[in-house]
Amino acid sequence: MPIPVISGTQSVLVYGVGQEFVFQLTATESPAEWAIGNSETLPHGVLFDSLRGTFTGAGSASGIWNITAMARNSDGWSAPVAFTLGIFEPASVEVSRPVTIDLETLTVLTADPAAAQTEPVLPPAVATARINDDLVWKLNFTMSGVAANPPLVMAKFALRGTTGPAFLKTDALAFRRVTEIVGTNFITSAFVYASLAGLPRLESWLKELETDLVRQNNVTCEFELEIETPSRAPGPQTQILTTRPFQMRIATDIVR
Repeated sequence: MPIPVISGTQSVLVYGVGQEFVFQLTATESPAEWAIGNSETLPHGVLFDSLRGTFTGAGSASGIWNITAMARNSDGWSAPVAFTLGIFEPASVEVSRPVTIDLETLTVLTADPAAAQTEPVLPPAVATARINDDLVWKLNFTMSGVAANPPLVMAKFALRGTTGPAFLKTDALAFRRVTEIVGTNFITSAFVYASLAGLPRLESWLKELETDLVRQNNVTCEFELEIETPSRAPGPQTQILTTRPFQMRIATDIVR
Protein backbone atom coordinates (compact mmCIF):
# COMPACT_ATOMS: atom_id res chain seq x y z
CA MET A 1 0.00 0.00 0.00
CA PRO A 2 1.42 3.42 -0.92
CA ILE A 3 2.02 5.94 1.84
CA PRO A 4 -0.74 8.57 2.33
CA VAL A 5 -0.88 11.85 0.44
CA ILE A 6 -2.48 14.68 2.40
CA SER A 7 -4.85 17.01 0.56
CA GLY A 8 -3.67 20.61 0.82
CA THR A 9 -6.53 22.18 -1.08
CA GLN A 10 -7.63 24.04 2.08
CA SER A 11 -4.29 25.14 3.50
CA VAL A 12 -5.47 28.39 5.14
CA LEU A 13 -8.03 28.07 7.94
CA VAL A 14 -9.54 31.24 9.37
CA TYR A 15 -11.98 31.46 12.29
CA GLY A 16 -13.15 34.12 14.71
CA VAL A 17 -12.17 34.39 18.37
CA GLY A 18 -14.53 32.13 20.34
CA GLN A 19 -15.96 30.54 17.17
CA GLU A 20 -16.49 26.78 17.56
CA PHE A 21 -15.20 24.78 14.60
CA VAL A 22 -14.23 21.29 13.44
CA PHE A 23 -11.78 20.83 10.57
CA GLN A 24 -11.08 17.36 9.17
CA LEU A 25 -7.75 16.68 7.44
CA THR A 26 -8.07 14.32 4.48
CA ALA A 27 -5.57 11.99 2.80
CA THR A 28 -5.42 9.05 0.42
CA GLU A 29 -4.66 5.43 1.41
CA SER A 30 -6.72 5.34 4.65
CA PRO A 31 -4.28 6.70 7.25
CA ALA A 32 -4.50 5.17 10.72
CA GLU A 33 -2.64 7.95 12.54
CA TRP A 34 -2.05 11.67 12.23
CA ALA A 35 0.52 14.00 13.73
CA ILE A 36 1.57 17.64 13.76
CA GLY A 37 5.10 18.96 14.21
CA ASN A 38 6.64 18.24 17.63
CA SER A 39 7.64 21.86 18.25
CA GLU A 40 4.42 23.40 16.96
CA THR A 41 1.72 24.86 19.18
CA LEU A 42 -2.01 25.35 18.66
CA PRO A 43 -4.19 28.28 19.72
CA HIS A 44 -5.39 28.02 23.30
CA GLY A 45 -8.77 26.29 23.16
CA VAL A 46 -8.04 24.27 19.99
CA LEU A 47 -7.28 20.51 20.16
CA PHE A 48 -5.85 18.06 17.60
CA ASP A 49 -7.12 14.44 17.45
CA SER A 50 -4.24 12.25 16.22
CA LEU A 51 -6.55 9.29 15.46
CA ARG A 52 -9.14 11.18 13.42
CA GLY A 53 -6.98 14.00 12.05
CA THR A 54 -9.30 16.75 13.24
CA PHE A 55 -8.84 20.21 14.71
CA THR A 56 -11.67 21.12 17.10
CA GLY A 57 -12.48 23.83 19.62
CA ALA A 58 -12.54 27.61 19.67
CA GLY A 59 -9.48 29.88 19.76
CA SER A 60 -9.52 32.24 22.73
CA ALA A 61 -7.03 34.78 21.36
CA SER A 62 -6.24 36.20 17.94
CA GLY A 63 -3.10 35.26 16.04
CA ILE A 64 -1.62 33.16 13.24
CA TRP A 65 -0.26 29.64 13.73
CA ASN A 66 1.78 27.71 11.14
CA ILE A 67 1.19 23.96 11.45
CA THR A 68 2.76 20.97 9.70
CA ALA A 69 0.56 17.85 9.44
CA MET A 70 1.52 14.28 8.54
CA ALA A 71 -0.45 11.04 8.10
CA ARG A 72 0.66 7.39 8.53
CA ASN A 73 -0.54 4.00 7.33
CA SER A 74 1.14 0.59 7.46
CA ASP A 75 3.68 1.62 4.80
CA GLY A 76 4.88 4.77 6.54
CA TRP A 77 4.42 8.48 7.02
CA SER A 78 3.30 10.92 4.36
CA ALA A 79 5.25 13.96 3.31
CA PRO A 80 4.52 16.92 5.64
CA VAL A 81 1.96 19.45 4.47
CA ALA A 82 1.88 23.01 5.84
CA PHE A 83 -1.34 24.57 7.08
CA THR A 84 -1.96 28.08 8.40
CA LEU A 85 -4.56 28.57 11.14
CA GLY A 86 -5.67 32.16 11.73
CA ILE A 87 -7.87 33.25 14.64
CA PHE A 88 -9.17 36.75 14.02
CA GLU A 89 -10.97 39.33 16.10
CA PRO A 90 -13.76 40.94 14.03
CA ALA A 91 -14.01 44.70 14.04
CA SER A 92 -16.47 45.95 16.61
CA VAL A 93 -19.76 47.52 15.60
CA GLU A 94 -19.30 50.24 18.20
CA VAL A 95 -16.27 50.85 20.39
CA SER A 96 -16.64 53.20 23.36
CA ARG A 97 -13.77 55.61 23.77
CA PRO A 98 -14.17 57.98 26.74
CA VAL A 99 -11.79 60.94 26.72
CA THR A 100 -11.21 63.80 29.12
CA ILE A 101 -10.48 67.30 27.80
CA ASP A 102 -8.74 69.87 29.99
CA LEU A 103 -10.52 73.15 29.16
CA GLU A 104 -7.60 75.26 30.44
CA THR A 105 -4.93 73.73 28.21
CA LEU A 106 -7.24 72.11 25.61
CA THR A 107 -5.28 68.90 26.10
CA VAL A 108 -6.91 65.50 25.50
CA LEU A 109 -5.86 63.19 28.32
CA THR A 110 -5.10 59.48 28.04
CA ALA A 111 -8.26 57.44 28.52
CA ASP A 112 -7.56 54.03 26.98
CA PRO A 113 -5.33 51.72 29.10
CA ALA A 114 -4.42 49.69 25.99
CA ALA A 115 -2.86 52.79 24.46
CA ALA A 116 -0.18 52.80 27.14
CA GLN A 117 1.10 49.45 25.87
CA THR A 118 2.88 51.07 22.95
CA GLU A 119 5.46 49.58 20.64
CA PRO A 120 8.91 51.16 21.13
CA VAL A 121 8.77 52.76 17.68
CA LEU A 122 5.49 54.60 18.39
CA PRO A 123 4.95 57.63 20.63
CA PRO A 124 2.31 57.39 23.38
CA ALA A 125 -1.32 57.52 22.20
CA VAL A 126 -4.60 58.52 23.82
CA ALA A 127 -6.66 55.66 22.39
CA THR A 128 -6.44 52.56 20.21
CA ALA A 129 -8.75 51.29 17.46
CA ARG A 130 -8.94 49.00 14.44
CA ILE A 131 -9.37 50.17 10.89
CA ASN A 132 -13.09 49.27 10.67
CA ASP A 133 -14.20 50.31 14.16
CA ASP A 134 -17.12 52.64 14.74
CA LEU A 135 -15.92 54.86 17.57
CA VAL A 136 -18.22 56.44 20.14
CA TRP A 137 -16.28 59.22 21.85
CA LYS A 138 -17.73 60.17 25.24
CA LEU A 139 -16.46 63.64 26.10
CA ASN A 140 -15.58 64.51 29.69
CA PHE A 141 -14.20 67.89 30.76
CA THR A 142 -12.03 69.20 33.59
CA MET A 143 -11.17 72.70 34.79
CA SER A 144 -8.38 73.19 37.34
CA GLY A 145 -8.40 69.45 37.94
CA VAL A 146 -12.13 69.36 38.76
CA ALA A 147 -14.86 67.82 36.60
CA ALA A 148 -16.59 70.51 34.52
CA ASN A 149 -19.82 70.67 32.51
CA PRO A 150 -19.38 73.44 29.92
CA PRO A 151 -22.33 74.71 27.85
CA LEU A 152 -21.31 72.63 24.83
CA VAL A 153 -23.28 73.36 21.64
CA MET A 154 -21.39 71.18 19.17
CA ALA A 155 -18.35 68.90 18.99
CA LYS A 156 -16.59 67.55 15.91
CA PHE A 157 -13.79 65.03 15.50
CA ALA A 158 -11.05 65.10 12.85
CA LEU A 159 -8.39 62.54 11.97
CA ARG A 160 -5.40 63.00 9.67
CA GLY A 161 -1.89 61.76 8.99
CA THR A 162 1.18 63.62 10.14
CA THR A 163 0.49 66.25 7.47
CA GLY A 164 -2.08 66.95 4.80
CA PRO A 165 -5.88 67.16 4.77
CA ALA A 166 -8.07 65.22 7.18
CA PHE A 167 -9.00 61.62 6.36
CA LEU A 168 -12.16 62.12 8.39
CA LYS A 169 -14.04 65.09 9.85
CA THR A 170 -17.42 64.52 11.44
CA ASP A 171 -20.39 66.86 11.02
CA ALA A 172 -23.32 67.95 13.18
CA LEU A 173 -25.15 64.66 12.61
CA ALA A 174 -22.42 62.78 14.50
CA PHE A 175 -22.91 64.82 17.70
CA ARG A 176 -25.33 63.82 20.46
CA ARG A 177 -26.11 65.17 23.94
CA VAL A 178 -27.94 63.13 26.57
CA THR A 179 -29.25 64.62 29.82
CA GLU A 180 -30.18 62.46 32.79
CA ILE A 181 -31.09 63.07 36.43
CA VAL A 182 -28.54 61.76 38.92
CA GLY A 183 -29.88 62.32 42.43
CA THR A 184 -31.03 65.94 42.35
CA ASN A 185 -28.67 67.01 39.57
CA PHE A 186 -29.06 67.16 35.79
CA ILE A 187 -26.01 65.58 34.16
CA THR A 188 -25.43 66.12 30.44
CA SER A 189 -23.14 63.79 28.50
CA ALA A 190 -21.78 64.55 25.04
CA PHE A 191 -20.97 61.93 22.39
CA VAL A 192 -19.29 62.11 18.98
CA TYR A 193 -19.66 59.18 16.55
CA ALA A 194 -16.80 58.50 14.12
CA SER A 195 -16.60 55.51 11.77
CA LEU A 196 -13.19 54.29 10.62
CA ALA A 197 -14.78 52.14 7.89
CA GLY A 198 -14.83 53.21 4.26
CA LEU A 199 -11.84 55.57 4.44
CA PRO A 200 -9.66 54.46 1.50
CA ARG A 201 -7.13 57.30 1.88
CA LEU A 202 -6.58 56.37 5.54
CA GLU A 203 -6.20 52.67 4.67
CA SER A 204 -3.72 53.49 1.90
CA TRP A 205 -1.70 55.80 4.19
CA LEU A 206 -1.50 53.19 6.95
CA LYS A 207 -0.59 50.46 4.46
CA GLU A 208 2.36 52.48 3.23
CA LEU A 209 3.73 52.62 6.78
CA GLU A 210 3.11 48.95 7.54
CA THR A 211 6.08 46.60 7.93
CA ASP A 212 6.52 42.98 8.97
CA LEU A 213 7.12 44.14 12.55
CA VAL A 214 4.70 47.07 12.79
CA ARG A 215 1.05 46.41 11.97
CA GLN A 216 -0.28 49.55 13.63
CA ASN A 217 0.52 53.23 13.47
CA ASN A 218 -0.48 56.52 15.02
CA VAL A 219 -2.76 59.07 13.42
CA THR A 220 -3.20 62.68 14.51
CA CYS A 221 -6.60 63.67 15.91
CA GLU A 222 -8.34 66.69 17.40
CA PHE A 223 -11.75 67.79 18.65
CA GLU A 224 -13.40 71.06 17.64
CA LEU A 225 -15.66 72.37 20.42
CA GLU A 226 -18.36 75.02 20.08
CA ILE A 227 -19.20 76.45 23.50
CA GLU A 228 -21.72 79.12 24.50
CA THR A 229 -20.17 82.35 25.75
CA PRO A 230 -21.52 83.94 28.96
CA SER A 231 -24.65 85.96 28.25
CA ARG A 232 -23.02 89.20 29.43
CA ALA A 233 -19.86 88.72 27.43
CA PRO A 234 -19.42 90.85 24.30
CA GLY A 235 -19.03 89.30 20.89
CA PRO A 236 -20.57 86.19 19.28
CA GLN A 237 -22.88 83.89 21.21
CA THR A 238 -20.53 80.93 20.85
CA GLN A 239 -16.79 80.41 20.65
CA ILE A 240 -14.90 77.70 18.75
CA LEU A 241 -12.08 75.91 20.58
CA THR A 242 -9.82 73.29 19.01
CA THR A 243 -7.99 70.84 21.21
CA ARG A 244 -4.29 70.26 20.93
CA PRO A 245 -3.53 67.45 18.45
CA PHE A 246 -3.32 64.02 20.04
CA GLN A 247 -2.28 60.58 18.84
CA MET A 248 -4.57 57.57 18.33
CA ARG A 249 -3.16 54.17 17.40
CA ILE A 250 -4.92 52.25 14.60
CA ALA A 251 -4.24 48.61 13.76
CA THR A 252 -4.17 48.07 10.01
CA ASP A 253 -5.31 44.43 10.07
CA ILE A 254 -7.70 42.28 12.10
CA VAL A 255 -5.59 39.13 12.24
CA ARG A 256 -2.77 39.69 14.70
